[in-house]
Amino acid sequence: MVSRVVDLEERLRCIEEKLWCPECNVPRGALLSDRDIRRLIEEGRIEISPEPDLNDPSILGTCKVDFHLGAEAMVLNPHKIAAVDFSKPIPEEYFDKINLKKEGEINIPPNSLVIATTLERLKLPGDMTGRMEGKSSVARRGGSVQAAPLFDAGWDGRPMMELHNIGGITGIAHYRQAICAFSFTHLSSDTFQLYSQRDGTRYGVQEGVKA
Repeated sequence: MVSRVVDLEERLRCIEEKLWCPECNVPRGALLSDRDIRRLIEEGRIEISPEPDLNDPSILGTCKVDFHLGAEAMVLNPHKIAAVDFSKPIPEEYFDKINLKKEGEINIPPNSLVIATTLERLKLPGDMTGRMEGKSSVARRGGSVQAAPLFDAGWDGRPMMELHNIGGITGIAHYRQAICAFSFTHLSSDTFQLYSQRDGTRYGVQEGVKA
């Protein structure tokens, strides 16, 4: 009888370890709520710099936190390149570089491509992923914010996004405006290797804008 109790306790312990992360104090596989996002940022498990004002309800949503348009952007100049090979990076000489910190804003013509960084730097732990999504307030004005939406566990750098204007007239994006939002999901376990440590990763540790 005692052995059965011990065996049951061991099984329950294994189940608890699989379903619950004691470091983050959240269920494994969970989409984080605003309460847990706030706590994990304050504890340093999710690192965002500069640290957002978590008391501002316009920045911290029910399950996401806003990121803002950063200082660097590149606009693909269609007069410099006739075609784009989707299997290769676009050489940076085909882009016009914009210093948003100096200019304050950027004009985005219809059907154009702008690559830009966020103001914030993000560092994720080895058991958590991030997902970038555009803000609906921007989308309603014809602006589409895209990226490879999933930021792997261990990602470290300034998130980069692609800005598209799907409206019929020129759009204007402003330095430091809320442009996208991040949500976070806890993985079922730690990864074998952090994203920033993988060989051949083009965007492993990212600071500036990169094509």
